[in-house]
Amino acid sequence: MKFGPRPIAEGMGAILAHSVPVEGGVIRKGTRLGADHIAALQAAGVAEVTVAAMEAGDVDENTAAARLAHALCGADAGLEIEAAFTGRVNLRSRGAGIVSVDAAKIAAVNAIDPRSTVMIVCFKSKLMYVLSGTGLDVFVVSSGSSPHMIPTGTKL
Repeated sequence: MKFGPRPIAEGMGAILAHSVPVEGGVIRKGTRLGADHIAALQAAGVAEVTVAAMEAGDVDENTAAARLAHALCGADAGLEIEAAFTGRVNLRSRGAGIVSVDAAKIAAVNAIDPRSTVMIVCFKSKLMYVLSGTGLDVFVVSSGSSPHMIPTGTKL
C-alpha cells in the first residue's frame, strides 16, 4: 500500500485517509475517490489529500479489522462482532458476566504497529472485565460512565 499526500488530480481510486469538508457536506475517511469526489474536492479548493493506494495483495482497513476481531474472539459465542467501519470493529457481550483479558497478548498486538490498536472500553455495566497477565489483576466496576478499579481479592 502506498500511503501519503497526493495531488487531487492523482487521487482517483485511492482511499481517503481523513474526512474532508466540501460544499454541501463531508467526504468521509475511507471513501474510495471517484470522479464526483475529485470534482467536489477541486471545487472546495483542496489541492491535495492524504490517501492510501492499494497494491496487489493489500487488504482494506475494514477487512483487516474484521479479520483481527475474529482472530481475537475465536469461537466465543458470548461475543457479538459488529460490522467493520472506518477500520474499527466493536465487540459486544451478548450478556452479563466477566471477561478475562490477556493484557500481554493485547499489548503484543498493539506493539506490532502504532497505527493499529486494540482497546477495552467500559460501558454502563456493573462488572466489566478482568485485566490479567501484567502483574496487576483488577476488576473494573462501573456505575454509570465512571469505571473504578478494585484490586483482586476485594470482597464485593
